[in-house]
Order: sequence, then C-alpha cells, then structure tokens
Amino acid sequence: MMRLVATLSLAVCALSAQSFNDVTLTSGLSLPPRPFLFLGQGWCIGDFDRDGDPDIVFPEQPTQPFRYFRNDGGMSFSDQSAVAGLGIAALTRQITPADVDNDGDLDIYVCNNAVPNQLFINDGTGSFTEEAAARGVDFTSQTWAATFGDYDRDGWVDLYLGVRTNLVNTYTPNRLYRNLGGGYFTDVTTVSGVGELGLTLAAMWFDYNLDGWPDIFCANDKGTSQPPNAVYRNDGNGTFTEVSAAINAQQGVCGMGMDFIDAFNDGDQDVFCTDGGNDHVFIVWNPVTQQYVELQNQLAVGQVTSIGWGCQFLDYDNDGWPDLHVVHGDGSNLLWRNPAAPIASLSPWSNETAATGTGTAWAQYSAAVADFDLDGRLDILNALLISNSGSGTPPGALELLQNNGAAGNWLRVRTQGVASNSDGLGARVRVTTGTVTQEQQVRSGIGYITGSSMELHFGLGTAAQADSIEVIWPTGRTQTLDAVGANQAIVIREPSLSLSAAPVIGTSLSIDLDTQGDSGLGYLMGLALSSTPGIVLASGRTVPLTLDAVAQLTTAPGNNVLLQPAGIVSTSGFASSTLTVPNLASIVGWTVYSAAVTLDVGAPDGIKTIIPGPAFTVQ
Repeated sequence: MMRLVATLSLAVCALSAQSFNDVTLTSGLSLPPRPFLFLGQGWCIGDFDRDGDPDIVFPEQPTQPFRYFRNDGGMSFSDQSAVAGLGIAALTRQITPADVDNDGDLDIYVCNNAVPNQLFINDGTGSFTEEAAARGVDFTSQTWAATFGDYDRDGWVDLYLGVRTNLVNTYTPNRLYRNLGGGYFTDVTTVSGVGELGLTLAAMWFDYNLDGWPDIFCANDKGTSQPPNAVYRNDGNGTFTEVSAAINAQQGVCGMGMDFIDAFNDGDQDVFCTDGGNDHVFIVWNPVTQQYVELQNQLAVGQVTSIGWGCQFLDYDNDGWPDLHVVHGDGSNLLWRNPAAPIASLSPWSNETAATGTGTAWAQYSAAVADFDLDGRLDILNALLISNSGSGTPPGALELLQNNGAAGNWLRVRTQGVASNSDGLGARVRVTTGTVTQEQQVRSGIGYITGSSMELHFGLGTAAQADSIEVIWPTGRTQTLDAVGANQAIVIREPSLSLSAAPVIGTSLSIDLDTQGDSGLGYLMGLALSSTPGIVLASGRTVPLTLDAVAQLTTAPGNNVLLQPAGIVSTSGFASSTLTVPNLASIVGWTVYSAAVTLDVGAPDGIKTIIPGPAFTVQ
C-alpha cells in the first residue's frame, strides 16, 4: 500500500509540473473518435469572426459536415457549424485561411481529393459562401497543399497548390494562381515556371534570401526515388528559377511537413522538414556560402523511431528562442527545446516531451499551435485518429493542450497591410530586446495539411519591453516601433498616405498620413509629377518624388495647394493636410504622385519612415 501511495504521489507531482495540460473535456471540443484515414484529413485555425482569438474549422470525416468552433474565450468554444455555411466535407487535405479579397476577414481554401477544391468567402462574421468556380480556383486532382503569398507584390495574395498525383496516379504539375484583384484568380503556372512534378505533400512561401520577393519550398514524398524537395527562387519579374541544388535544399526524403524560422536569432531563415523514414531534415542557412547545411544530427533533432508529419516552430517557454514541435504518426509527438545558443556552438536541442506533457501517442498527422486563451502562452491542438496498428482508440477527435508553464514575457503581433495584402503575408517582423533580435515572416502553408494562425508570437524572456519592432512590408516599406511594452497583443498597421476623396479641380479634400510608431515626430509631405528617379538619400534609401516644380511648390510653407505640408504626427500616429486642387482645366488628366516622410534626428539622414502615397489623376 505504501508503495502504491508513493507511486501515485510521484505521478501527481509529475502531472502538476507539466507545462501542458489536456483541457479538451471542458473546452467544448469533445468530438467522437474518428476512424483512421490514410495520410490524414486537413483542418485549420484562424480568427474568422475577427474578435481577436483563433477559431477552428474541422471536418470530422468525409461525407460529414464541416464543424466550425467559435472561440468564446477562456479555452471555451461553441459549435456554430449550423450557421457557418461550410456544408459537407469531402476527403479534404490542406485547409488554409487567407483574406483573398482584402476585405479584412479570413476566407478559407480547401484542398480536396478527386473532387473540385473549394474557396469559402467570409462575410466577416464567420459565415461563408463557396465560390471556387466563380473565382477560378476549382482545381480537381489529388491536391495536398495550399499556401498563400503575394509573389508579385501587388497587394493581393496569390495561391500555390501542391499536387501529389492526378486522378490516375501520374505526375501532374503543381499550380500557381495569380490574384487579379478582389479574390479572382488566373492560372500562371506555365509562364511562371513553378510546375513542380514531385509528389508534393507540403508547400510554403518563404523569402530565403531576404530580397523581398517570396520564394517557394516544396516538400516532396518518396524523394529517394522520385523528385526530391525543391526550391523556386522568385526572380521578381513574374518568373521563378529552380535553385534547390544550388542552395543545397534538394534533400531526397519522404518530405511530409515543414516550417521555417530564424531558429538561431542570427537573421537567417532555417527550414525543418519531417521525413517518412526514421530521421528528419533541419537545414540551416550559411550566409557565407549562400547555401543550406544539414545539421539535424548535430542538433539532436534528426533520429526518431516513427514517421514524422506535421511540425511547427514555437517559443513554448517564452525565452526568446524558437522551439520545435513534431507530430509522429503512431509514435509519440516530440517537443525539442532550443538551447538559446548560436549555431556555431552546435548545441543539441533537448527533448522536453515528457517534462512538458506533450507526448501525445495516439495516431495523428497534424497539429496546430496558437494562443487559444490569449494568456501569452502558446497552446497545442492535436487532431487524433483511431489507430490502424492496434495502439488503440483515442478519447476523441481533438486534443487541446493548454500551456500553463511559460514564465517569460511575450508579445503577440498581427500585421495589417494597407498597400500590402491585408494580413501582411510575407512581411518580416524583427523584435529586438537588448542584444538579441528575433525575426519571423508572416507565413502560410506550414506544417502538414493544417492551416495555422498568421499571428506572430515572440517570447521576450525577462525583458519588460521590446526595445524595437521593425516591420519590412511586402511593398518594401520599413516601419519601426520603439519601446513596446511586454505582455500585450498589438496590431501593426502598414504606414500609409491616402486621399479622402477624388481630386476634382476647384475642390478641397484631405491627404491623410497614418504612421503608427511615429507619434510626436515631425512630418513632411509633398506632391510631384513623377516618382522616379526620386530623391536618393545618403543611406541609399529613396523618397519616391522627383524634385520638380510641383514638389518644390507643395512642400513650401504657406503654399495654397497643400496647406499643411509639415507638422507633428499625433499621439495616435495620424496627420492630415488640406489639398486644394486648382480650378484649372489645363491640369485635368495630370497624374500626380504623393509621398511623406517622418523626421527623427537619430535616424539615418534624419528621416525615420518613408511613406509612398497614391498616384492619382486630376479630374
């Protein structure tokens, strides 16, 4: 009896020390177990009703309705499937959220097997209408992966599809669809050169060379006998070049899932890819050779005993260094902790699975990571299946693990594009605390068949603030927020300059500046008849206005066209000037360019932020 009591006591102590606790039964996510489905069925998370917390879209199994669980806060969800308009699920693969029409809410793209893919357009409340055929993306094949990114940087997210095989199990190219505006697409696969013929199970946009143009990574199945993993470099002109061999990213594995991040806080983009064998691939960027280096074995994240599937980088302990969670089929999921050391040390990542309580061993393919209860600690949601290998039946279809262990400070960041796409997909966000700078790209398509949240989570350790947050937007605009307090969620708006009305001769309107993070700074705005070659600054940056007669007039104090060309940015980041359009018929049809800058004596050239404005035609 004493031995039994001691054993129970030790078990209770171990559970209480775990970082993650199963809260599925009290969350409203209790669903009956799902039968085993080979290669899995996709699902996604996202803030579909824009109330600030992540919701869940989940198909229980083919021929049954999609389930839409609205997050009601505090790890509590309610089933809103009856009013969501998502209908009956087919055999789904990846389900990916994105705002395809730039109306401020997340739409949903569904990859299906052997029936047309679906695009559900959100009305802003979490109610959807299926419009794939009308919008040009009702592709039919064995589509496994869907990832969104603005490859041409026109402010509209484009769609790349990973196709494992076609309906008769022969090779068929992956697909790239260009967003023409408003969420309507056209197939540009052939002209862009990205028709990858590998057995693609996962695909993601990532800017590996940090040139501002999003590239494509394809994780390919059966890569030892079929085409290996592939990388397509964006050439910035609508075409791509296959460069995987040149940058040593052509590993021949059974590529299942993947994610990327600056894993060592050195400014480079590193990639983890799960393998269907007994190993994984962790390739780390070498800026000297401009190639990737395989380091999975040196970092102790390569050798495993089960097939790997989904994976996500996450800073589960908020120490400012991204850790790694990997799903392992019928074997235990694994959580590896980043040793918070530079890559040169080759310090092994420690296996914290048992200590954290994350070793889910039910059959599964995918997981998602998000701060579901908004407490500043990243939680894990697993999708479970009845095993086909005799390891048993899970208690339900979902397992929600609440993180109760992270002690460090944190920031949660959502990017809001203006000239860029509305969710800022592809934006680079750099958070600096002391001598450490973390960087993440707003990304889509990571993991395996699961669409994850586009919010970024940064652990800050013991720091009470981020000394700076720098955002490099897809447009190329750079924005910096200084001294941002820890333990809060922030929405960072892209700096913008806009007109309040049409510029008609003889009328007045306002030209409005929104530059979050520049409150209290001076500003200067102006107009010109050309944006090129612009005003080149000593730092190499360019203000996109030619210093012509119109520019000299509108930037001068007291001019009668742009009445307040200079002033102070308000505490909320706004400034405005009246624009009086001269009543001259001769200027009708003129194209006029606009731009603004904020002034800071501590910034290069004395200019902190450069904000290109709209080009407009005088009416």
